[in-house]
This record gives sequence, structure tokens and C-alpha cells, in this order.
Amino acid sequence: MPTVTDVPVPKQRSYPLIGHSIELLRRPLEFVTSLRDLGDIVRIQLPSTAYVVNSPALIRQLLVTDSRKVTKGVQFQKLRATLGNGLVTSEGTTHRRNRRLAQPAFHRKRISDYVDIMSDCTEKMIADWKPGQQLLLDQELSGLAMTIVAKAL
Repeated sequence: MPTVTDVPVPKQRSYPLIGHSIELLRRPLEFVTSLRDLGDIVRIQLPSTAYVVNSPALIRQLLVTDSRKVTKGVQFQKLRATLGNGLVTSEGTTHRRNRRLAQPAFHRKRISDYVDIMSDCTEKMIADWKPGQQLLLDQELSGLAMTIVAKAL
């Protein structure tokens, strides 16, 4: 088993106190994607130490096989004050209960229903667009996402 000092660190600059946070905020997809080449586990600073797991087999081991041995860490404990003790932030028996409550929403049949909702909402949004009209795409897509979530729920 590798020790903490064996875990690679990304080449991107890490700033005092805030670590790799700036890189993660500026270019989230690029930053996380760049970590894949560094190995199955990569150590980053956010400002405290965090680990990015890139191996599907290791992710399964952490989330399924050894889930009772793993905690989410201090960042999730801090988020609990803001987000509550829901599915994302909870651990142990609370997490299992929350996961079981949410599970029916992700059944194969429900997912296919969501596809229909997504398609209908997208078609309605596009139908409202006028030729030559300038749009703020981030606002359009954010509104679309909220509409889809509201209808799906």
C-alpha cells in the first residue's frame, strides 16, 4: 500500500493557504482531467489535503467494498453546516438510508422518463429562440437545467 508521500502531486502551481483551488476554479475540467495521467490516486491541496481517485476499480472499492472504512473528510463535514446532512454530505447509516430513499429515482424506467422530459424542455427552449437573436448561453442552459429538474422532481 503506498504511503501519503508516494502519492503524486499535480504540476500545476499550488499557492500558500489555498493550494490548487485557483486552478480548480479557473479550469475545473482541464485540471481534473490532467490528474488522470499522474496515477490512480493524486494528492491536491484545497486548502487542506484532498485525494483524487482516478481508477474505476479503486473507486468501486472505496464506495462499495470498503465503504464502511472510509469517511468523506473534513470538507464534507464543513459542507454539512450549509447543505445539511443529505445524500452528498452524510456518512454511515444516515448515508445508506438517504441513498435507499433516492434509489428509486434512478431506476432504468425513471431515467428513460427523464430523457423525454429533457428532450421536451430543450425543444421548447429552442422553439422560443428567434433568428439573429443574441443569447447568454450560460443563462439559457442554467434555466433549462432548472426547468428539467423541476419537472423531473
